[in-house]
Amino acid sequence: MVDVVVPRPAPVDAAHERLPVRPGEGGTQRLISVMSGHERKGRWRVAPRCTVVNVMGGSDLDFTQAELASGHTRLKVISIMGGADIRVPEGLNVEVSEFSLMGGNRVDVGNATPDPGGPLLSIRLVSIMGGNDVQRGPKRSLRDRLRDRRLERG
Repeated sequence: MVDVVVPRPAPVDAAHERLPVRPGEGGTQRLISVMSGHERKGRWRVAPRCTVVNVMGGSDLDFTQAELASGHTRLKVISIMGGADIRVPEGLNVEVSEFSLMGGNRVDVGNATPDPGGPLLSIRLVSIMGGNDVQRGPKRSLRDRLRDRRLERG
């Protein structure tokens, strides 16, 4: 019997490292914003299941430098007359399911499977008279956005 070694597929963009996964306890399990807001960016740990509730408030969640507590992280975002902005890093596998009633969701994570066998972030969006936004890549600074707008105008 001969052992066959099958090389693991490389991420689509080798310039991006995998989001770190450190199995174990701890991490953010829930964020609740009622007529207020939350911002998570930089290094932060995310539990295997995380629920975000926005009621007339909002959350700004940046996963580009987050640490996951599981290879399959489930994020549920419920926005009632509020919303969430979610940034996911290049190279992270993302699945999104969504529901909206008198609101809307915008999802732009690209078409490619960034890293077969890599960590997976499953996002479930529920918007009622509110909205959620999921985008890939780090948030650009206001200065960069204004510069690009000026360049577009000529």
